[in-house]
Formats: sequence, C-alpha cells, structure tokens
Amino acid sequence: MNFQQKKENDLIEKLKFTTMNKRLLITTVLLFIITVCVNAQNLTPGIGFKDIFIGISLNDAEKFLGKPNSVVDFESEKMDWQKSDIDIKKEIAFIIGFDSVYSYNENKYAIWKVFYKNNKAVFFIISSYLSSELSIKNISVNSTLFFNDSISKALDMLGKNSFIIPDIENTNYYLFPEQGITLYVEDELIKVLYIYSAFKGDELNKIKHIFEQN
Repeated sequence: MNFQQKKENDLIEKLKFTTMNKRLLITTVLLFIITVCVNAQNLTPGIGFKDIFIGISLNDAEKFLGKPNSVVDFESEKMDWQKSDIDIKKEIAFIIGFDSVYSYNENKYAIWKVFYKNNKAVFFIISSYLSSELSIKNISVNSTLFFNDSISKALDMLGKNSFIIPDIENTNYYLFPEQGITLYVEDELIKVLYIYSAFKGDELNKIKHIFEQN
C-alpha cells in the first residue's frame, strides 16, 4: 500500500467514525427530547394540567394523585388560615368557596392541595417547596415559565397588571385573577402556583374591587 492509498483509507475510517459519532449524538438528543416530552407537565392558567384540571371530579383526580394524606372540611381549613393571621376575605380560595381540602404527597404535578366544591376541583396549590427537584423542573406554565424563574419573566409573559399582596419578608403574592393564576414569589423567584378558573365580568370586577383596596 502506497502513501496515497493509506491516506485515503485513513480518511475513510475517520469519516466512518465521525458519522457514527453524529448518529450517536442525534440518537442521544432524540432520546433526551422524548424523555423530556414524556415527563413534561405543562400548566395552563385558569385550567390546570392535561390530566388534572379545574372541574375534574374527586374520583378522577385520585387516579392521578393517589389517595390523599389528609382531608379537612371548610371550617378546619378556615381556622388554619386564620391562625396564620390571613384575611380570608381577600383569599381567592375562600372567595370561590369550597367544601373540603385534600392534601397529597409528592407527585409529578407538584400538587400539594386540591380544594373541592361539590366533588369538583376548584382550586389547586402547586408547590416547589414540597416536591423533588426533578418534578419541579418538568413543570411549566404555558411551556415557558418554570419554578425558580424570576418574577420579571412572569410579568413579561402574563402582563404587568397584577395585584401584589405582600407576605412576610422578601415574599409576595402576584395575582392574575383575569387569567386564573396566582404566583407566590420569594426573593423574586417563583415558588408556588395557585390555579383557579379565570374571573370574568361582574365577578372579575368584584375581585378587582377587593384587591384594589389593598
């Protein structure tokens, strides 16, 4: 074999290796995309997830969330909030009304509590505090906004016409009743999501009147 033939053979082997690496890379990327798509849980304000949504029945919700780790009635939940010096007249869950609250252990939706009225879900609390890092990374709002994103990113997406309710130091609630979502923000980062049906018409005007008084 002369020098030129050896050079050509080396080039062919190099091309084969490069092509194989590209195929492996493409396969890896595709597998990653498929995995992300399978695990991703997109949340729509005012609606919820594809599987768990506002209006779902208690029985159907438990198919995805399992059995609750606790169940309390309206009065018990009301007392818990009032013990924390929360004005329930300015809390959307209480404005909507509910019969019972079911709390759930860790799940892929990061749902902590579901408020039911007439056995239908009317309010979700979705918390990053009580969920694994993997779960919260896979949850998005409108496929764009994630836990631990900045509130400025949220305002760019949802609009800047929110009602801001101060909580304890460095934490605030950002309410978007017209869209059916409230964000709990700590140190400018999104930590908890509250989902409910979007308010419209006279009900929206009532909500605006309540929060404009803050």
